[in-house]
Amino acid sequence: MIDALLQIADELLSQTDVSESHLRRATSTAYYAAFHALCKMLASQIVPDENSELFVRLYRHVNHNQLDGNKALFKISDETNAIRTQLDDLRQRRIEADYIPAKFPYEIVQVKDFVNSARTVVALIRSLTENDRIALAVNLLIGTSKQRAVG
Repeated sequence: MIDALLQIADELLSQTDVSESHLRRATSTAYYAAFHALCKMLASQIVPDENSELFVRLYRHVNHNQLDGNKALFKISDETNAIRTQLDDLRQRRIEADYIPAKFPYEIVQVKDFVNSARTVVALIRSLTENDRIALAVNLLIGTSKQRAVG
C-alpha cells in the first residue's frame, strides 16, 4: 500500500493539467504513505503477523500528534528524529491540503518536493536499525510525558 500511495501521488502530479485538487490530493496522499510506513514499522516491530488483530490494533494506535520529536520520552537517534520532523512537516502540509478552504498555497514544484520528502521518510523508516525501531516504537506507544500527564 505504501509504495502504491506514492505512485498515486506521482500520477496526480504527472497529469497534463494539474489542478489545485490534484495538488491537494497528492500532498495528502504523500503524507499518508509515510504515516502508514511508520504505523507498519511500529506494529511489525512487536507483532510480525500482519493478519493478527493485535497487529491491526498496534497499527491503528499511532496518533498523528505524536510526531513531535522534541517531546520524545526516550532518546532517539538523529535519523529517527529526522523521520519525526519530516513526518510532522508533511502532516502540517496535509492539514493545509485537507482542511484549509483558502487557495492552496503550494505549486506543483513544492508538492513534488513533499512527495519526495515522503519517499525519503519511507526509505529512512525501512532502513532503521533494530535499536532505532525499538526506541521509536516505544516512544509512539508510551507517548510523551506531557501526554501521559494529561491522560
